[in-house]
Amino acid sequence: MKILLVDDDKDILEILSYNLKNEGYQIETARDGVIALEKAIIFIPDLILLDVMMPNMDGIQACEIIKDLHTGIQLIALTANVMAHDIEKYKQTGFDHCLGKPVNLQEVYALLQQLLTHS
Repeated sequence: MKILLVDDDKDILEILSYNLKNEGYQIETARDGVIALEKAIIFIPDLILLDVMMPNMDGIQACEIIKDLHTGIQLIALTANVMAHDIEKYKQTGFDHCLGKPVNLQEVYALLQQLLTHS
């Protein structure tokens, strides 16, 4: 599975990238929504873990554009804002799932396993 990790927090990118590569996933990273769009076109990931609040272009704008370009890519919001109304807003935007921050690796693995078994 090809995964694009997008977050402006360098530490989150390093931790997720290292751990997911060790699990056998092919990983690309981006630090903002603009770079995420470029990489989504070139790398064509199966799944994108996308931070909601970033500089240059936030995750919501990036999600809307990516969904228009590639309807089959699963998009997972990464955010500290996980109130029910926030999650509903993300789903209306086009996100398929939402994971809270701080990121829990076990939750990431469980969601990836769920997505793999349903694809």
